[in-house]
Amino acid sequence: MKQVLIDSNPSGRFTMPTKCPGCGGPLEKNPLTQSEIKIEKASSVVSDLKSLSIGLCDGCGKKLSSIKMMTNIALALIGFGLLGPVFFGMSTPPQMAQAGVSVCMGLVLLWVADRNKKKRVGIRCKRLSKREWEFRFENDAVADEFQKANSPEAVR
Repeated sequence: MKQVLIDSNPSGRFTMPTKCPGCGGPLEKNPLTQSEIKIEKASSVVSDLKSLSIGLCDGCGKKLSSIKMMTNIALALIGFGLLGPVFFGMSTPPQMAQAGVSVCMGLVLLWVADRNKKKRVGIRCKRLSKREWEFRFENDAVADEFQKANSPEAVR
């Protein structure tokens, strides 16, 4: 994992790499393979920006869509486990145990999906101040290309 610090204008405009940040392959001009990454913020930073749009290759885009499906299944399991006893009148101990298992399985699936999404996208972004940004790349070649593309603003 390579870290790149960027000192930029407050609008946060960057030149993104022409390679997929997840695997280093060529990017496709397909809007379905775009991914939104959340911007983490330092405690003292106030900003309107909540996410950045990142392009992915077709392979990583397909894997990311399956991860999103896993997230939806996990949310359905949690919803059934929490709301099932209320709507279906499940009140015996075995039924409540099934609801508890459903919630636990949903939470585990959510955790796995979140870890896989971060790994598949390959970029983490944090805003340190109004002008400073920190990017962490899983792929070193993509990190080097990003640093060269933003070289006037690159710190390290």
